[in-house]
Amino acid sequence: MERPSRTAVLEETVRLESIGGHVVHVPVQVGASVRTRFILDTGIGLNLVSTELCARAGGRATGETYSGKRMSGQEVLTPLARVPSLALGSHRVDDALVGVFPPGLLPPDWGFVEGFLSPSFFANIPFTIRRAAGTLSLEGETPPEAKSEPRTVVPVIVRRSGPELTLFVELELPNGRRVTVEVDTGSSNLILDTRFMEELGVREETPGHRKAEGADETGYRYLRHLAPLRGRVFLRGAPNLAQIDPVVMFQKIIHDGLLGDDFLKSFDVTYDIAHSRLLFAPPSH
Repeated sequence: MERPSRTAVLEETVRLESIGGHVVHVPVQVGASVRTRFILDTGIGLNLVSTELCARAGGRATGETYSGKRMSGQEVLTPLARVPSLALGSHRVDDALVGVFPPGLLPPDWGFVEGFLSPSFFANIPFTIRRAAGTLSLEGETPPEAKSEPRTVVPVIVRRSGPELTLFVELELPNGRRVTVEVDTGSSNLILDTRFMEELGVREETPGHRKAEGADETGYRYLRHLAPLRGRVFLRGAPNLAQIDPVVMFQKIIHDGLLGDDFLKSFDVTYDIAHSRLLFAPPSH
C-alpha cells in the first residue's frame, strides 16, 4: 500500500518549466538516487513512468494491468509497477504504485521527460500552481485559506477508480447550460463534447471556425472543431472566475468537457484534494 513518509511542513516551492506552451514539467526523484523530470498533468489519473526509468530506479512489476479510458473513450491497458519511492521536493510517497509506458510514446523533443505526475500523488497535500509566476508550491501544514491573498473556494468532484484519481468541476456556459468538466492542465483549450455545438450556436460557417482531422499517438482517428464561443464561461457559483469569448475545441468525448490551461493559467490555483476543493486567487508574478 502506498504511504506518504515525508511531507513539507512549511510552504516549499519548485520551478515549473514549460514545454509546448501549456505543458509543464517539474523535477522529481525516483528511488534513492534517480533525479529526472516529469510532466505535471491533472488530466492523467495515474502516475506514470517510462519502462527504462522503472528498471533504472529499481521498480518491480506487480503483474497487474490497469484498464483506463482516454477522453475519446478508447480503452488503454497500462502495466502496473511499484517504485521504491516517488518524490517532489520533500513530499515523498514510498512504494509508489505507477503505470509503465513504453518507449516511443512521447514526442522526440520530450526526450528528457521520463514520467507524469497525476493528482493521485498529491492526494494528501495541498499544492498551488502559479502559472504566471512559473512555480508550484507545496502548501504544507498551513491551511490554504490562512494565506494572505484572497481566494475563491470552488467545490471539486474527486473521482477514484482503482489507482486512478481525477478531478471535476461544474462550469456554466454562455447559454446557461451547466456542465461537469475534468480539470486538465495537460490540455490547452476548453474542450466540450460535440453534442453542445448546436445549442451554443457553433457551426462550420461560424466566423473563426476551423476543422482538424487526424490521428493521435494511439492511431485513433479524431475530428475536432475549434471556434470562438461568444460570452462568459465561468465556474458554477463563482462568476468572478470566468473566461470571456474563449476558443473552444469540440470533439466527441466521454465527458461533458475538459477545463484546460487557457482558463486555469489566469489564476493561482490551489488543489486541496483531501478536502474536495480548489482555491482560486489572482495571479502572482
